[in-house]
Amino acid sequence: QVDKSMRQLVQETKGTAPVGHRKKHYRDSITSKVTNQTMRAYEKTWYVRGSDYRLSHLLNNGHQLRDGGRYAGTQFITKATVSVIKDYEEAVREVLERG
Repeated sequence: QVDKSMRQLVQETKGTAPVGHRKKHYRDSITSKVTNQTMRAYEKTWYVRGSDYRLSHLLNNGHQLRDGGRYAGTQFITKATVSVIKDYEEAVREVLERG
C-alpha cells in the first residue's frame, strides 16, 4: 500500500506542479525513494532531485517577486498530500477491519 500511495503522490504532484519558462522543468525532478526498510518499518520519502529541491517551498507556499509583486503559490504539494493520505488511511483501515 505504501508503494501504491507514493506512486500516486509522485504522479499527482508531477501533474499539478507549475511549469515555468526554463528548459529543465521542476516537475521532471520529482521522485521518491525508500528511506527505511526493516522488519518492522517501511518508509518512502517524496523528494525533488538535484538543486530544484529549493523551489518546492517557494512554489507551494508562494514568494516575493523581484519586481515587488507576489507569487501566491499553488499549494500543489499540500493538496496532493491531503488526498493521498486520506486514500491511504482508508485502505489501511479496510485491511485492518478485514483481518
